[in-house]
This record gives sequence, C-alpha cells and structure tokens, in this order.
Amino acid sequence: MKTMIVGGGGREHALAMAEYEAGSELYFPTPNAGMAQLGEHLWTPTGVYLDSALAEAAAKHGIDLAIIGPEAPLASGLADRLREKGVSTLGFGAEAAQLEASKVFSNEFMEQYGINRPATVVANNLQDGMMFIKGRKPENYVIKADGLAGGKGVILPHTENQARDVLINMMSQNLFDGAGKRVLFQERLHGQEVSMMALFDGRNAEVLFLAQDFKRLKDKDKGPNTGGMGSYAPITEQVAEQWQIYQMYGTLEKTLDGLKDRGITDPGVIYIGFMLADEFNGEPAVMEYNVRFGDPETQAGLTLLQDAGVNVHELIAGAANGDLGMEGEGHINTAALSGRAALTVCLATPGYPEAPRSGQPIYGLGRDYENAVVHHAATKYQPDEDGRIFTSGGRVLYVTGLGDSLQEARQKAYEAIGDDGVSFDGMQVRSDIGKKAIKAIKKAAKETATS
Repeated sequence: MKTMIVGGGGREHALAMAEYEAGSELYFPTPNAGMAQLGEHLWTPTGVYLDSALAEAAAKHGIDLAIIGPEAPLASGLADRLREKGVSTLGFGAEAAQLEASKVFSNEFMEQYGINRPATVVANNLQDGMMFIKGRKPENYVIKADGLAGGKGVILPHTENQARDVLINMMSQNLFDGAGKRVLFQERLHGQEVSMMALFDGRNAEVLFLAQDFKRLKDKDKGPNTGGMGSYAPITEQVAEQWQIYQMYGTLEKTLDGLKDRGITDPGVIYIGFMLADEFNGEPAVMEYNVRFGDPETQAGLTLLQDAGVNVHELIAGAANGDLGMEGEGHINTAALSGRAALTVCLATPGYPEAPRSGQPIYGLGRDYENAVVHHAATKYQPDEDGRIFTSGGRVLYVTGLGDSLQEARQKAYEAIGDDGVSFDGMQVRSDIGKKAIKAIKKAAKETATS
C-alpha cells in the first residue's frame, strides 16, 4: 500500500514508523530527516501542502491512503480535495476542522450538545475585550485566541495590565498571524489534564489511548506555553478514576452525536483535551478539541500500541475507508494494551518558544537505545556537512521510553538523552516529565501496604 503522510513533525515520524512497520510504501510532502529515511519525498509544483497541487500529486502517484498530521491543512480543506481525487484519507474536512480551527465554533458546538466546559465569554473586538477584563481578577480567567496558534494561543495573565497587553497584541497587532482577531475568556479551572485520542470512521469511534501531556516549557509547569514538552500513556488510576473515565467516554459519545447531527461523516481523529476540574468536583470539562493526532501524545501512545502488538495501520486504514470493523452505531472500544507504559520527552532548541535558534548539529542519532525510540521533528539532513543532521526549528526531537511501569519508561527515556544519548548544544529539556504521577503511584502503594 502506498501511504502519504502530510506534515513533518514528531507526530508524523511516529505515524511513519507505525506505517513502515506494517509494510507501507511511504511518501512525504515535507519530511524531516528521520522520515526521509523511511520513504520518498513527494514533490509538488509549489513545494507546499496547503493547496490542490498535493491532491493532484497524490492521485498521480497512486496514493492509497493519506494521513494528515497538522491542523492547518485540515482547516484549509486538504482532506476534502484528496477525497475528491479518490484518495482514502484520514482527516476531517474543512467544516468539521472548525472544531479546532475556531474556538468560538467549538464553544458553540459544546453548548448545543450539552458538553461540560468552562464558562466562556467571546469578545469580537478590542473594546469588548477591554470591557471584560476591567476590574476582574486575572487569576480567574484565561485568554484564548479563536484561531490556530500552534499550541501557543492560550495565555494565563497574572495582572490586569498584562491582560490588556495580551489583548492589544492579539487583536490589534496580529499576534499569532491573526488567530486572535476574536478571543475567548474562559473560567480558569484547576486539576489534572487528560488527552483522549480516538479514530472516527464516520459512524463509530475507537479510543486509541488516554494520555497526559506537559505544555509548559520548564519544570513544575513553569514558563510559557509550548506545543508540548512531554507526555506519557496510559494515564494512571491516580490521575483519573474509573467514574471519570466513564464520563470522558460519555463526552465522546455526545461529540459523535453532534457530528452526525450536523451531517459530518468524514473519517478523522477526534482529540479531546479534558481537565478533571476541582471546580466541578473532579468531573471532566472539555478544554479543547483537536481534529488530528496530538503532539507529543502520539509519540507515547502509538509507541505503546505497537509495543502491545496493535496493528496501527489496520486501524487507520479502516477508519479512512469508513469501517473500523465495529458493530453497532456509536460503539466505543479501547485498543488492548499490554500493561506497559510509554513516556516521551521533548528536546527543544535554545530560545524556544519565543525565538528558537536552529542550526546545531545533533549527536547520538543512529544508535540503538534500550527500550527507547527517537522521533525526529524539526531536523534536517545536510549532505554538505559530512552527512550530519541538524536542528531546524523549535521542538527538535522526542525520546520515548518503554517499560513495565511508568517509572521504568521514564528511566529509559532519560537514559537516552544527554552525553550518552541524543543531544545538541543548548537544548532545553524538562527533567520532571511523569515525575508527579510516579510519586502519586508510590504514595498509593505505600498507603495500601500499611492499611
């Protein structure tokens, strides 16, 4: 089977590795250095993937299956154009992609279908925004850009003056390339975050995994929001109890009902970002929808599924062709896991996220690491530099460790980073991915032993 994967980040490298393992012949419009080792570069006349040229190229190359990774081509309607050319595609069309591309749209969707979410106020212009923040305590709300902002469009202001500056930058000075022309003010909730990843075949959905990611740049959740500095899967019972998981599945069912009520039957990925909110007595509230595989949750989740013997390609191809092989409308199933765990750590360039500095040579690639996998993201191959691979963006590499416990998976991931693993000058790495969850597991085990 000829499979095309759109995008060139860590998520796409993880997808490529799963497809490669299944024997797919791989094509990439914009591969990173790791992806380039697994397949061919699919050239288009313009060299980009946001226009109809890619759909034409895919059809001419006889692509059997297209998997769209990033949100921008989904929002632009690439999946629609590929399906028009007869290419089986995993990816929502432009209409359904508004669930991610517009937070105003997703808020209205949740309101219509009774989905639990934070209290929300929409500001359509700067004057409305300024009126909202006047006299309000900034610690009680977050500011969200309406459109796509690369995972960085959520601001938690500390002062009223900071909130004003954020609004001016978003709404008047084109911060996030216009994604903040409208903004949402949402009630600031507190609690554990959980990411749900599910495949949708137009009728039914199958949950692939529940994971937890880490969005802040620095340890102890300090520093600016990023696209994601690490993740692990599956979530532990200390994070989410069974009743909370049951409610998350109920939210997915409501989401499916809403999509089908609107006549949306595109095959795609449903990502629901939950918070088990203290303000809601631990009930899951939806913080965001995405319409694609999460990054970096996919690196942990797919590695874990492959380790468990799950054929990821069959699941993706089944969804793309409108048949996950599940009986009953709206049936939800969880892919079987082996009882093991996976943990992913991101290596980012100096200056990320505000001003990433690229061009550093990467050391340690090509080695075999025990129970650890390296996924490329912002990497490039420069044959004029002795064949070395260099950094070419903000989030450069992801190292995923596997183990019989979360603690072991964490150990294997960090052992493969640094002087004895992969590294580059000035890299930024959080040292605490999964640490809080492991501490909670140990505490629960100690309490059980003494009771």
